[in-house]
Parts: sequence; C-alpha cells; structure tokens
Amino acid sequence: IGYKIITSYFASQNKVIFSFSEPQSGTMTLYDITGKTISSQVVSNSGNVEFIAPPISQGIYLLNVNTEGVNKSFKLMK
Repeated sequence: IGYKIITSYFASQNKVIFSFSEPQSGTMTLYDITGKTISSQVVSNSGNVEFIAPPISQGIYLLNVNTEGVNKSFKLMK
C-alpha cells in the first residue's frame, strides 16, 4: 500500500494529513517521547486521513499509523 504525507501543520496546528493509495481502516496513535498515549484516532475505510491532535506542549512525539496496509511510526516535532 502506498502512502504519503500530504501536509504537516504539526508545528502550528497539531495536524497531519495522509493520503493512502487505497482506502484503509485501522488506528493512528500519538505518543509522547516517554511512550504515553496522547491521542488516538480510528481510520475507517478512508483514502485521505486528517489526524488532529489535542493542544500539546513543544517536544518530540511519535505518530504510529497502523492500518491494513501500513504499520509505521513517524517522528514529529512540535
């Protein structure tokens, strides 16, 4: 399954937009650097996904994308 990050406004708006080559279902979970879950979002049969995190402080975060075709973590900086 192909994917790409369309736009990342994480530094200013806590938002990351993904585009998958095929509709996907699964979860996206944001963790802080200690491994604490900050936010989770269910993806349901979607080709374009907008992940929006709650207000968070500056730091390094990991966004885990776990769908039918993609299981990958991305490092994000706020």
